[in-house]
Amino acid sequence: MSYQAHPTVYEAVLEALIKGTQPPYSFKNGAFATSITKDTPVLNALATLITSPHLSTFEKDIVKAVREQFLAHPNQDAPFFVRPIEAFIASPLTHALGELVGVFRDDATERGVEELDPFKDKEKEFDGTCKLFVCLVNRSS
Repeated sequence: MSYQAHPTVYEAVLEALIKGTQPPYSFKNGAFATSITKDTPVLNALATLITSPHLSTFEKDIVKAVREQFLAHPNQDAPFFVRPIEAFIASPLTHALGELVGVFRDDATERGVEELDPFKDKEKEFDGTCKLFVCLVNRSS
């Protein structure tokens, strides 16, 4: 993915999905490594998770909440800013994404994957989404 100064809302959601389903997180032991990639449209990626037999009802409800908030967002092409962070913690989409990042992290922890911060490597590419998800991932532990 090639981002400008800040990723769009669409790019930020896709980035979260990719980071959660690809190594090192490899959600559900890599079950989505080939079906959710950088070329997968966000709604298709969310549908893949929602219809998967690998997810619990609880996990599917979180993915459905992300889909609902993503669809409700007034402009998916708008920059996804994260400053001030307080404004985004209150955002329904950001809250739903934070819950999903928590699901990805819990799954990895249950499988014995070491403490992960999959968004840290993106800090120099774009400070917005990365810092938001670092905050959300750390908050969910």
